[in-house]
Amino acid sequence: MEDGAVHLKVIAEKQPRLENVEAYVPGEELNGLRGISGLAVVEVAGRDSVAAILRAVGGGVKDVLPTIVYTGTEYGDWSQLDGNINFLKSKLAERGAVLHEPVTVGDPRLWAALCGQYAGEITRRYGPCGFCAGCHLYMHLCRVPLALATGAKTIISGERESHEGRVKLNQTRVALDAYSKVIALADIELSLPIRHVELNAEIEAMVGPDWREDDRQLKCVLSRNYERVDGHIACDLDRYNDYLNEFLVPAGKRLLETLIDGGTDYADVVKSVIKEIERDPI
Repeated sequence: MEDGAVHLKVIAEKQPRLENVEAYVPGEELNGLRGISGLAVVEVAGRDSVAAILRAVGGGVKDVLPTIVYTGTEYGDWSQLDGNINFLKSKLAERGAVLHEPVTVGDPRLWAALCGQYAGEITRRYGPCGFCAGCHLYMHLCRVPLALATGAKTIISGERESHEGRVKLNQTRVALDAYSKVIALADIELSLPIRHVELNAEIEAMVGPDWREDDRQLKCVLSRNYERVDGHIACDLDRYNDYLNEFLVPAGKRLLETLIDGGTDYADVVKSVIKEIERDPI
């Protein structure tokens, strides 16, 4: 595991870690990963991400490369994620699978392009609904360079369409389909093993009853920003779907092409997509 002081420095400074994988994964380690058939790059965050990995391993995945992605809005005790990785290591060992050394990735410039810099324009066109889906796509995009560098053909994530009836805009059916469409452009499958798990009891059966929802994970300053004070969704779902199909998928695909080419002009890429959208302002 990366030295703790170095890891905290990367997190605190939000150092760009995307396009040049050799700069943050040692060459010997990277070469070793490239030789593993069936390697899966995985999300490590909270309970659902761990449940997704355990289900994937139960389905035959044997080598798991954990990733931690930093965003522009998270806060809390980052050591909780180290604890989750150690929990995973012991669970995977029991199942005959290998958890490789975790890799931390992210780039504030990419997050800003999708979620921050053009928030006013996106809100004007589609209403207050785009921040969370943009952030989730950002996290999936951040794992693509590592997957390409190691030859991994699968990225595993813990999104669910329903959380016992509670709607999360970043995990609706249309949103999850949008993420998959973008990532598929790199010939990588976005695998969602618990996508159709609705009951929290099923998640607890995988990770243990003592791990409650939202425990042992980071918080987000924009959590539930799309809800009214009564808990209902504040934005129009038709306009939200327009946001996904008209903006997020095209922008995501162009950003992915930029990542693959080693570029970093993310803001210009997103600006070009916005200019091409033919839609009357609200």
